[in-house]
Parts: sequence; structure tokens; C-alpha cells
Amino acid sequence: MNLFEETNWQVRGICQDLEVNEFFDKYEEDKEVAASTDKICINCPVIKQCFEYGTNTMSWGVWGGVYLADGKPDNMKNAHKTSETWNKIIEKIG
Repeated sequence: MNLFEETNWQVRGICQDLEVNEFFDKYEEDKEVAASTDKICINCPVIKQCFEYGTNTMSWGVWGGVYLADGKPDNMKNAHKTSETWNKIIEKIG
């Protein structure tokens, strides 16, 4: 599999045209932005591929609806999530 095939899922993400800071700085600073971003991710057709990419590349920021630090869920940055939100995310990412 070449690099294009590995990242082709990204062009199908509904976050494609959103400000990147909604998945990094703004997510960290504003619980309303975080909750809104979570909803966007939950409704994204590539949530699973996004989460897998974030964990496999040891990324930071929101990947597949989960705030990651070094590719692992960051409990502090995900603390705003309700159990309902977590259940929806887990259902989609597997």
C-alpha cells in the first residue's frame, strides 16, 4: 500500500474544511468547541480510519473523536465526554 492509499480516507473526512485548531488548541481550551467537535467526529464516515491513523502514528490532537497524546487517549482532554458520547465513539471505532 502506498502513501496515497494510506491517507486517501482523509479527503472523505467531514472535517476537511474546518479550522485545524478545533482539533487541537481550541479543543483543549473550550468545552463547547470540544463537544461540537466530538459530534462532528461521531458523524464522520471515516472515524475509524482516523482513530487508527492517530494511534498508529502516535499523534496529538483529536483523531476519530478521541483526543490523543502520543497516540494514546488523554483522560484529561477527554474528561468532558459523557458516557453517551463515549458509547457512540466506541461503537464506531470498534
